[in-house]
Amino acid sequence: MVQVSIIMPLYNKKQYVEKVINAIIDQTYQDWELIVVNDGSSDGSEKIVQQMNQKDDRIKLINQENKGVSEARNKALQFAKGKWIWFVDADDMPQKDFLKIALEESLDDVKIIVGSFDRYYENQEIQHIKIEEKGIFEGTDISTLFMKYQYKNGYWGYLWNKLICKELISNENIEFEKNLKLAEDLKFMIQLYRLDPRIKIVSCCAMRYTVDAYNSSKEKKIDYYAQMHIQMMVYDWIIRKKEQMVFEDHLKRIISNYAGCIIFHAYESGEDYKQKALKLMRETKTIDLLIIDGVDKIMKPIVKGLKEENLTKIEIYLNGRNLIRKLYRKIKS
Repeated sequence: MVQVSIIMPLYNKKQYVEKVINAIIDQTYQDWELIVVNDGSSDGSEKIVQQMNQKDDRIKLINQENKGVSEARNKALQFAKGKWIWFVDADDMPQKDFLKIALEESLDDVKIIVGSFDRYYENQEIQHIKIEEKGIFEGTDISTLFMKYQYKNGYWGYLWNKLICKELISNENIEFEKNLKLAEDLKFMIQLYRLDPRIKIVSCCAMRYTVDAYNSSKEKKIDYYAQMHIQMMVYDWIIRKKEQMVFEDHLKRIISNYAGCIIFHAYESGEDYKQKALKLMRETKTIDLLIIDGVDKIMKPIVKGLKEENLTKIEIYLNGRNLIRKLYRKIKS
């Protein structure tokens, strides 16, 4: 039994992975195992891990066909032996004192430990992300802190600034959604927060997150439908479970904007936006959450059409907007 299982998905990160693993080896806390899941890399990344395994048998390599980061993490969770799980990406830089500081004090049935993190940009700019609160929190304090910070800096949605008790994950059979390409970490964390875990917030920095790394999330196509349903999960947790009605309109606006984006971007990319609109109109639970006030001005007519179940109104708006843009470009040229 080890205390910490560090889980690292690996896909074509040859230029980063050795430095990241060396940063793990240099941790001031040494009771860990590193499980690297090679997700079908084609650049020789896994050979670097194999070489490092020969020097340190705490480093373990699992190979699989390219199935995506979610399946890689799920695979690693099956093999993890540690009490705590730390998700580390192969292009980020774990800070050497995080484990020691996070685990050195009595945890009093704490299930999640959260630290700060740095955003590191390729122009070498560093943005430090932290929150004011420190100590142990539970119940509605967690949902309040989530709403205070998540939509400003993503503090609660990321994985790599957190240690998660494996028991919390395994007892509820929580997994990463396999086909979700963006915000899979946020969805995973929301499922944990809904269990009302005791959470400790520490002042130390956990991770230097490389924002512009090759193959980063900025290149992923956004599934607005999936993102809307993640926000509906947040709504269920904050409003229906915790009854914190002060946040209701804010969350409804986010959901409404995503609903508008589903139709708008389908139209812009030449997809069957009408079928997507009809699908949304049949989802009573979704339509009941849509509001008009405060919604982005481009999305507002779409959201209004969805609420009124008026496909013709949406069609006229999108076609009219497209015609005006074409005329403007013609006049400008």
